[in-house]
Amino acid sequence: MNKLEQRLSQVLTTRAADAPSPGSLVEAARSRHHRRRRSQTGVVALAVAAAVVVPVGIHSLGVDHESTPEPLGPYKYGQHLKLSDAVPAARAPGFHVLDYGVPSDNPPLPLASGETLGPAAEYLDIDASGRLTDLYLHGRAPTASYRLVPGPGRPARPISDPVGGSIEYGIWQATFTPDGRLLWSKETGQWIHLWTTDVDGANARRVAPSESQVGVPSGVAGQPWRDLWVDNGRVWFSAITKVVGHGNHQQQWVSLFSYDPAHPGQLRREAAADVSVIDVANGEAVWVDASDTKVYAEDLASRQVHQVPVSLDAGCRMVPLSWLSGGGARGTLVTNGSLIALTEFCPDWRTTRVVVTDLSGRLVADFDAGSGRQIYNVVLSDQTIGFIDQPPSGEHDSYLADLMTGELIDLGRQVPDYENPPHVAGRYVIWYAGRGGHVGRLDASSGGS
Repeated sequence: MNKLEQRLSQVLTTRAADAPSPGSLVEAARSRHHRRRRSQTGVVALAVAAAVVVPVGIHSLGVDHESTPEPLGPYKYGQHLKLSDAVPAARAPGFHVLDYGVPSDNPPLPLASGETLGPAAEYLDIDASGRLTDLYLHGRAPTASYRLVPGPGRPARPISDPVGGSIEYGIWQATFTPDGRLLWSKETGQWIHLWTTDVDGANARRVAPSESQVGVPSGVAGQPWRDLWVDNGRVWFSAITKVVGHGNHQQQWVSLFSYDPAHPGQLRREAAADVSVIDVANGEAVWVDASDTKVYAEDLASRQVHQVPVSLDAGCRMVPLSWLSGGGARGTLVTNGSLIALTEFCPDWRTTRVVVTDLSGRLVADFDAGSGRQIYNVVLSDQTIGFIDQPPSGEHDSYLADLMTGELIDLGRQVPDYENPPHVAGRYVIWYAGRGGHVGRLDASSGGS
């Protein structure tokens, strides 16, 4: 937990006696880091991340497409990449650091209570056209304000958020939806109540699927849903449908649901039922079954399911269910609709690696940080993969790899209070290193298209 999250938890807890617990409040401040934010070419799903959604079928009013992402070429197969061979960002061929003209972090903010809130990361998300969303905190209350930056060297535009800047129960995160709108999300430990707007904040619409139709079991520890996506004109989300145990030792299984936004009360249960972890993007759903040994993929248009024969590295296994509850699942299995990135325990949590395959199980790349090092917070775009590496000494280093060329880039070391996972979209990446955030872009030629 960084200082911003600690201060936010303290401030909000004292301001409302009926507020959620500090643990759930600070999740709002870090929510964008856990969800997959993959605004890719064509119809896409959002991690990192994370990690997350208004469907393409809803009319997009005020969509601001100022540039079109370029088509991307084929992947380079059979790559075995060691992080020790990564090239520093300053020397990486075809990689450029861009100046967006807005601060990447909010300095510590004095509050009326005499406490200090911050520093806070300002860069929230980027899309495949290079548009950036950011937030800044101001005032002694304080209040959050939001901006859209269309590209490097272009003036920022204010965004009206659907709750008027309030951070009463956490900070809202503004991220791009596949149809060019914005999703406003935060995590409070409660059921899904999100918003979408146009890129200027107009035409706010509620995203709130029916909880009663899901059948969440009683006694769920923590938030009863995991992730939310949009694809093929439908809203998709994963929710907890089976639990064993209680509290911090509770094991949780999730199921996939979807609905037509024109008929939000008509919920449909999908093929992935009572499984370990799920991700959705670009017309595909992927999941690890309840045994933590098999990976499946479903074509969401035909609803045909097949097993993906992922070959793990020798001595490695899939992340066990006991590590996937309470938010631990995020980033352990991600897809961009064409590829799957799977985190491995080798043989346990002390050493983790990542293997990337296509939907037939053919190896594209695996990433080895070395013994005693952990790779986590994995995010995928159509072209790149980003993640964090943590050595035994406890530092956090950010990496980016071009899956079309095999180029592996060391984005630099993070420092306390600025520990934010990367966001990737097309050829763009946001990352934090040192005491600030950065935006980078790979050359089109680097992608081989």
